[in-house]
Amino acid sequence: MSKVVIIALLIIFGAIIYETLFPKSEEGFQVMKNQCGVGIQSCPAGTRCINGYCYSNAPPSFPPVTDLPVLPAGRAY
Repeated sequence: MSKVVIIALLIIFGAIIYETLFPKSEEGFQVMKNQCGVGIQSCPAGTRCINGYCYSNAPPSFPPVTDLPVLPAGRAY
């Protein structure tokens, strides 16, 4: 193999080993720190226990309506 291929493979394997030894502690999604369930504290007011975490009772809402047109002007569909 050429020297370039060997160097590229060493860099790739080095990156894999680094990620294995020093994983990131951040989660891919945001959850509240309050855990709930059997034998654990209950959720604070305004939240409820969903899959072991406290979530808000408020339903999701749409963003505010804007004055932007839904369809381009002059086009009839």
